[in-house]
Amino acid sequence: MPLVLLTGLPCSGKTTRAMQLKGYLEKANQQVEVVSENEVINRKPADFSDVFLVQNKEKLLRGEIKSEVQRLLGKNTFVIVDAGNYLKSFRYELYCLSKTARETFCVIHCEVSEADAWQWNEANPVDRKIYSKKEFDELLLRYECPDSKNRWDAPLYTLHSVEDLDFEAIVNPLLRKSPAKANQSTVTMHSLPSNVICNIDQITKEAIQKVIKSETHSHIFSSSVVPQAKLLKIQTQFVTFIKKNPPKFSSSQEAANEIEKMFSKFLEEHLKL
Repeated sequence: MPLVLLTGLPCSGKTTRAMQLKGYLEKANQQVEVVSENEVINRKPADFSDVFLVQNKEKLLRGEIKSEVQRLLGKNTFVIVDAGNYLKSFRYELYCLSKTARETFCVIHCEVSEADAWQWNEANPVDRKIYSKKEFDELLLRYECPDSKNRWDAPLYTLHSVEDLDFEAIVNPLLRKSPAKANQSTVTMHSLPSNVICNIDQITKEAIQKVIKSETHSHIFSSSVVPQAKLLKIQTQFVTFIKKNPPKFSSSQEAANEIEKMFSKFLEEHLKL
């Protein structure tokens, strides 16, 4: 199900918009989960309150939000991320998660003046994050406004504080359109067992020696017919290919045996045996 990112300055109305959208979806019998930056912060010890002034704490916060989003995607549930999402690099990471999960995606930008945002910050109830002036100013400086020209910021819906959410305009396209196609940068690849990866060069070298020594092919693999450099080039091509396109194996031993067979066939095809 879709992933919806809220983004905006501190105290720009993101939580209010998230709750409005959640209410609309629940009335439409949709399952909804809200990943809340405030809730993650509130679960932390008291010394986490300066999270936006300490780089490591801020990185940890983004990591927990990302993990929560990744856990929820693909569970027949709308996922709404109620957070600043002020870094375009982090929005891109979340976009890639939706792409990998083959889910649709959109960004809602809560636009408000800096003066209004600060005024709302000072009026916040105690259960919400209240920013110090230093934190507030830091986040203003770091905020990277979304741009609909960027695929990770599109489709983009910009809302001013006096505007109502056009629920249908946001939700209907998410339910109708096809998700972005996964590619090599986002798709989850199968991986070879670590000991096979470490020994793949040795496996292929031994396969070359076996073929050279075989009675059937010894005359073809004579160094006068097939230079050693050509064999090494074919070996390098195969190793590169198998690492980029790792097949599934049930065990390390099966992987080693099958890779040897695949490489022997690869050699035959390239040498036209």
